Amino acid sequence: GVMASARNIRAQGRTVRRGDLWIASVSTGDEMLGTLVLRAPDEVPDDGRRILERAALVTALLLLFRRSVAEAEGRVRGDLLDDLVSGRELDADAFKARAGRVGVDVDAPHVVLSARYQSPDHRSRAAFWAASHAAVERGLAASRGGEVVLMLPGSDPGAAARRVAKEMGASLGAPVTVGAAGPVHGPDEVAAAAREAARCAEALLALGRHGEGAGAADLGFVGLLIADGRDVDGFLT
Repeated sequence: GVMASARNIRAQGRTVRRGDLWIASVSTGDEMLGTLVLRAPDEVPDDGRRILERAALVTALLLLFRRSVAEAEGRVRGDLLDDLVSGRELDADAFKARAGRVGVDVDAPHVVLSARYQSPDHRSRAAFWAASHAAVERGLAASRGGEVVLMLPGSDPGAAARRVAKEMGASLGAPVTVGAAGPVHGPDEVAAAAREAARCAEALLALGRHGEGAGAADLGFVGLLIADGRDVDGFLT
């Protein structure tokens, strides 16, 4: 009832009473951002309703500001990881300073993950989930073609891959297959780890293990072929 009322009053820009609830929609343009509800069994005077309406407007502005900051930070994180995965020549000190501004310590151990979703329709949601997760974990995320690449603090690539496959899959409502590599201990190691993570994801898909996560060490003898230091003799043995 509250949400239905909020949608109905969004265009009116005023509060509406439903029983002992006074409802104001927090919205901007065509987008509904939230709802403010005041429980007051007695009549609310006009100035009280105006305060509630202004509170809804201020809340909408704050939410938009927070979103714009998050989107800008997400672009920075994506650009940083894209530079690393692409193997571009980087000034180490300048890169560390850029990463430090978003809370990432590139010298600490990290795992690199390649997440594959099933449908192109999932791309924006997968990218949003990855960017949000990277911000919380103090890592990096970038959407590249049909995959999402993440670099997250940690030293166990297989565990990280399984966790991301489970959590991103739950968010998308569809299987997400994740390959992982690492740990890496500096910017120079990320490009090779990203290639290994991608091979792990492709191996999982080829093996029919959709919706799972793994690193090369989790793939048994197949891992001997797809790890960055391929052990062909070990595979044959």
